[in-house]
Amino acid sequence: KESVPIILSNGAFGSQFEPIVGLYSYPSYGAFDPTTVMGVFYILIFGLMFADVGYGLTLTFGCLLGLKLMRPKESLARFLRMFAMCGVASMVGGALFGGYFGDMPTRIMEDFLGIEKAPDMALCFNMIDNPILFLVISLAMGALHLLTGMAIKFGITVRDGHPVAAVFDVGSWFILFAGIGLYFVFPTAGMICALIGALMLIFSQGRAEKNPIMKLLKGILSLYDIVSYGSDLLSYSRILALSLASAVIANVVNIFGAMGGPGIGGVISMTLAFLLGHTLNFAVNILGTYVHTSRLQSSNFSENSLRTADVNLYRLHRIQSIRSLNNQFNQGRKEKWESFHQFLPVRISHCSAPHLRQYSPAAEAQRASESSVRRLPGCSPRILQSSAARSFFRRSPELRESTASLPHS
Repeated sequence: KESVPIILSNGAFGSQFEPIVGLYSYPSYGAFDPTTVMGVFYILIFGLMFADVGYGLTLTFGCLLGLKLMRPKESLARFLRMFAMCGVASMVGGALFGGYFGDMPTRIMEDFLGIEKAPDMALCFNMIDNPILFLVISLAMGALHLLTGMAIKFGITVRDGHPVAAVFDVGSWFILFAGIGLYFVFPTAGMICALIGALMLIFSQGRAEKNPIMKLLKGILSLYDIVSYGSDLLSYSRILALSLASAVIANVVNIFGAMGGPGIGGVISMTLAFLLGHTLNFAVNILGTYVHTSRLQSSNFSENSLRTADVNLYRLHRIQSIRSLNNQFNQGRKEKWESFHQFLPVRISHCSAPHLRQYSPAAEAQRASESSVRRLPGCSPRILQSSAARSFFRRSPELRESTASLPHS
């Protein structure tokens, strides 16, 4: 079975997060594209992990300045715009939980201005003083994230013509989780609700088996998946871990900076601590936040909503195949073909053979004759062996020579 090349197309907001989807896997042909939904949660989780007004302001200002001065290529510009939005979320998180380059306002007021008891800068609460409450918020965000992924999976299953599977494979878990949550408010009602969800799983998850004993046994074993859901939820405790690590290191830096006292020595020490300590803390924690936030998005949406693709060409709205583009050309839509051709192929992830290279538009024919094109590392040539793919590439005079030796399927 051939894997169809896909392109992603999202709005001004969602398109900035397409590189995050591409870090792990792109959606396959006909699958749901979670980029926009994922972008919303990416910003929210990033803002909790990197909750500091000063660091968020630095991140946003630095990214916007980079966009203005560097005039980067689109791939880098997307990252800069994405991080600029994440910086705004970090400023909101810092204002809520009291992060202003750690506790720098408190240190200045108490150690330099002589104020005995500086007011708390947090609008909600200070995460260092109330780590358990912040852990609850982190897990609540994780629960919302996981349930959103499950809801997407439910909708996809119904769309694909399997409403019964959607109700029993996904809806049963919704009922079970609702019962568990309800138990802490109304114990009896919660227990009944959770029991209904568990019975739905027991009597439905073995429906593919012919042996009635295996049907029941497989249904009972399906309840073990609650351990997997629990471990996924606990993985969101990393939100607390990263935010606390950033805040505590920032506070330690401020303590060192305030050791010089209220005089000129204190000003110098605080300036050095700010330039060295906070710069290092910013660099280390921005990297950790980026990695862990991306990992949470991938683990949730890949499991719940994605069938991954082998090939990505450039951008996608309805995921289109090479054959449909070839048909558009045959129908005389030359303008649309030519506008698409200038981007093709910007990236091809699972097609290779020595015959396919990474192309830049018109100059590629000349470079091909000089054997200077860059070869993509080894992957299956099965996509390029289809008649539609051969026809697609041979429509272009610049690419005809490089694809002439492709084998027939």
